[in-house]
Amino acid sequence: FAISHQVHIPALAKNHILVFKENHKSLAKTLNNEERVLEIARMIGGSENIESAISFAKEKLKAQE
Repeated sequence: FAISHQVHIPALAKNHILVFKENHKSLAKTLNNEERVLEIARMIGGSENIESAISFAKEKLKAQE
């Protein structure tokens, strides 16, 4: 179990749990593969150059299979 803001850590994990706040409550959600790609891409660069970030995220996850 680890909490990280660095891209390479969640890409190594078997499970990816997103922790977030909504209406002043802390929530956690286990991400599916597509959600993992999008979250890692968001961590890489937000909305800037999203296609490159998505491609990189897919490569990182595929390397761990």
